[in-house]
Amino acid sequence: MSTSANLLGLLGLLGLASGACQGSMAEEQRESAATCPDQVAASPLATPGDAVSFASDVLPVFERTCTFSACHGSAQGSNNGVFLGTRGGGSDTGKVHAALVGGTSSQLLSMRLVTPGDPDRSFLLRKLDGDTCALDAECVGGSCGQRMPRGSDALDGTEREIIRRWIANGAPR
Repeated sequence: MSTSANLLGLLGLLGLASGACQGSMAEEQRESAATCPDQVAASPLATPGDAVSFASDVLPVFERTCTFSACHGSAQGSNNGVFLGTRGGGSDTGKVHAALVGGTSSQLLSMRLVTPGDPDRSFLLRKLDGDTCALDAECVGGSCGQRMPRGSDALDGTEREIIRRWIANGAPR
């Protein structure tokens, strides 16, 4: 066997090993997420499918659960940079959408709030699922904070699935 053939074979094995390491790291992250104290039962993994409207399906979930003035309903205050509009349908859908899809978490600077097409890489959904403790080492101050909505029951699986499917479908406006 020639030296170049040996080198190609070795590179191929290294590529396989590298892929295996990346896969095991993702699996380890999911396993550690399963031990997060705030984690709620995951809704089924969303795959692109039935259309979900941001304005008529997603935003009403936020308005019902997240837009109190002490939470994400005020552009100022302790909203951690996430403004989801005002209660009673007074939100600016375009601005809220742009901030979510274009925004980066202030707690985990390497992750967008919403990564279109990738629910697992969307900080918003990780906060709703309560599995951010698996990411604490990467978060500002060593903690990604609590599950959202804070201080109340977790969104039910159907509500989280609406948001998950919207993200999986590319987070369209």
